[in-house]
Amino acid sequence: MIGKSLNERFATHRFTSDRAKDLLDETMRTHAQEIVAVRARGPEMVAIVVLGSKKAKKENAATLVCRELGFQMKPGGTGVVGVAGTDVPGVIPSLSEARRAWLATPSAANETKVVLAEAGIAFLAIDVEDGKVTTRVFGDVIGED
Repeated sequence: MIGKSLNERFATHRFTSDRAKDLLDETMRTHAQEIVAVRARGPEMVAIVVLGSKKAKKENAATLVCRELGFQMKPGGTGVVGVAGTDVPGVIPSLSEARRAWLATPSAANETKVVLAEAGIAFLAIDVEDGKVTTRVFGDVIGED
């Protein structure tokens, strides 16, 4: 701790691509059924996974996304909502053209697209091949805490 700022000493975590991937992997243990149900509605569907922090003292990406979807976020709450990929920009404005195109393109046969909102927003895909589940991140995350 010597030589680190107070912010570095007491920060809980930074929202990075690796952190987003770990959060999605962890969330799959408890919410895989809901994510699979979104994908079962069609290849154009994107699962929006919202993870609320129990310690959030200010609005973060999760609470903002919930507000756009018309929901309230309880501290520590978790939810999964299905949205057509072409409708995601209405929930998350200011997306790059690359992200819009990725979201608008239907998922591959063994793929589920996920928008993860916590301290920031990440765009991920869950791939299932030969019974093995892997997650990958599309581009950089938006925001950090």
